[in-house]
Amino acid sequence: MSVPVYEAVDAGRDLAYAATWAGLADPAGRAECAVSVDAIADPAQAAAVVAACRERAGEAARFDHDGTRILCRLREWSLDTAIWVLEIVTDALRVSGLVTQAQVRIEV
Repeated sequence: MSVPVYEAVDAGRDLAYAATWAGLADPAGRAECAVSVDAIADPAQAAAVVAACRERAGEAARFDHDGTRILCRLREWSLDTAIWVLEIVTDALRVSGLVTQAQVRIEV
């Protein structure tokens, strides 16, 4: 998906509210996804984006990276959580200032 990061607004409050809903999922549930962003060229950039993702997701999701790919562990996988992860990554890219436009791919 092509993400116009330059048009993204500060979604911090909305993402925090959505995290409360994501946190209500079954605590024993496990889902994982990998997020690839074409503009992340090295592990240091990925680490900066992951740090911003962690701030936005709170306890509802765990973010990490393996080189240039972002890894996310959630309690469930649904269309809602997929969109939520995309919004978190978009806001993290905006805050990090790395890019103005990015191709983002989420793999389950």
